[in-house]
Amino acid sequence: MFVTVRHGGQTEIFNHHCRIVNFMDSIKQRCGLGAEECIDLVDEAGHLMNLSVQQNSLEQASNILMPRRRYILIRVLKQDDPETVKYEALLDNIERLHPVVADHLRKLSNPKAKEKEATVKKLRASKEAILTPSSKNKSAFRHKNATNTQQRF
Repeated sequence: MFVTVRHGGQTEIFNHHCRIVNFMDSIKQRCGLGAEECIDLVDEAGHLMNLSVQQNSLEQASNILMPRRRYILIRVLKQDDPETVKYEALLDNIERLHPVVADHLRKLSNPKAKEKEATVKKLRASKEAILTPSSKNKSAFRHKNATNTQQRF
C-alpha cells in the first residue's frame, strides 16, 4: 500500500509500511527539504498526523497513516515560546485548493487566539443566560403569581 503526499505543485507516492524515521527521511529527501527540517502531514480534512513528535520513532508509519489517503506536507516551526508552534503548508495555493485545511492550520498555529475565542463565546453565553430568563423560570413565575392571586380571593 501507499500514501500520497502533496507539496508545492507536485504529488508524490510513498510507501508507508516502514518506520516513521525512514518515512520522514524519505519525504524530506524526495521533496527537496533539508534533513534538519521539522515536517508533518495533515489529511485533507485538516487533521494533524503528529509525525513530527515521533519523527525519530521506530514505530510503523502505517499505524498512523491510512492507506491510499492523500496528505498535505507541512513545515513545523518551533517558536521562542515552547508551547507555541507554527504550521506552514508546503502546498501551493492551499487557501484556494483546501480552504478548510488552511484555516485549521491558522488555528493550530495560534492556539491562544482559539482559547480567547472560546472564552468570548462562554462570556456571551453566560450574559445571554442572565439577561434572558429561561422558559422554566417564566412558567414557575406565572404559576407562583396565579397561586398568589387565587389565595387573595
